[in-house]
Amino acid sequence: NPNNTVEGPSVDLDLQTFSKTNDLERTYKAVQLQGAYRLTNRFNVGGNYTWSRNRGNSDGETAGNGPVADLINSYSEYKAFDRHQPVGYLLADQEHKARAWASYDIPMGTFGNLNVTALQRFDSGTPYSAFGNVPVGDIVGDIGYATPPSSVTYFFSDRGEFRWEDTTSTDLALNWNLGLGRVNLFAQGEVINVFDESAQVNGSTAVAVLEPFNPFTETPVEGVHWEKRASFGTATSVNHYQLPLTYRLSVGLRF
Repeated sequence: NPNNTVEGPSVDLDLQTFSKTNDLERTYKAVQLQGAYRLTNRFNVGGNYTWSRNRGNSDGETAGNGPVADLINSYSEYKAFDRHQPVGYLLADQEHKARAWASYDIPMGTFGNLNVTALQRFDSGTPYSAFGNVPVGDIVGDIGYATPPSSVTYFFSDRGEFRWEDTTSTDLALNWNLGLGRVNLFAQGEVINVFDESAQVNGSTAVAVLEPFNPFTETPVEGVHWEKRASFGTATSVNHYQLPLTYRLSVGLRF
């Protein structure tokens, strides 16, 4: 209603637009092999293997959210240096992934069917980097933005230069089922990571920015301009290790 308009102080805002761009790079290359063989009517073996490479300058997704927007061109004047979003190994890169299994069926007549399965797993370690936020506001100066960033991301290491540990695990499963007309009664027992192997699969990537430097013209020196924190590359949570020896039991009905 124009007769009830309330006037207040004006506020300057930066205009945000969304568009497609070729500045983002993300490539995935892989070779996959799989096979299975029935040794007898009851005994089966099989496996699969994947070799892959995932490189680029944008991860483009997270484990919790899936695809995410990458604002590579927002406030681009403050990010116009090579170490802001360099091309390298992305977080999802995993060179080797292998599975091998053996399965044996045991018919039990009127007492149902029993299956015993052993699974061996191998996973290459995933990459991580040394990066942090560096101040750029005073270097670029006031070029007309209402709320420019005071700092932006700088990769002190190559992207994906470091790797978490490879993991191996042996799992066992015992499956029983009994058909009762249209209903199937089942029970499944699992032992995950039978030998309780413990590999570090995540951890801290914290770095400290020390003396200021110009990211547009200078190459920072480790120990002078930045340093890895004492926790860098170490586990700071139980979730940073692979799943330890674990027992699972499931019982239910299928209709």
